[in-house]
Amino acid sequence: MHVKFEKWKKHLGKEVLVGISMGSVLGIAACFIAYFWQGIFALGLVVGLSLFFTITIATTIGFLIPYILVKLGFDQAAGSDPFITTIKDVTGLFIYFGLATTLLAHVM
Repeated sequence: MHVKFEKWKKHLGKEVLVGISMGSVLGIAACFIAYFWQGIFALGLVVGLSLFFTITIATTIGFLIPYILVKLGFDQAAGSDPFITTIKDVTGLFIYFGLATTLLAHVM
């Protein structure tokens, strides 16, 4: 599917909603799994929230990077994957460690 440049905000909104819905379902599942596995609710919360935010950001970036590359005149197919993967991985780690530091400080 090709996104017409004049309707990109509508498509971005849909991608964000997809990310929020996927992140919610997977984040809640991961939260319960981590909690029941380790018995620490704060750990389950860290894992669930991290997954929620990472998935939401990944879907948003997965839409924006190709759009930006096309607007700049680059081939979005060849350039998107390294950028999306790197940004998603780095932000996912920062989100996880930031939440772990904040929410698990009282556990340790």
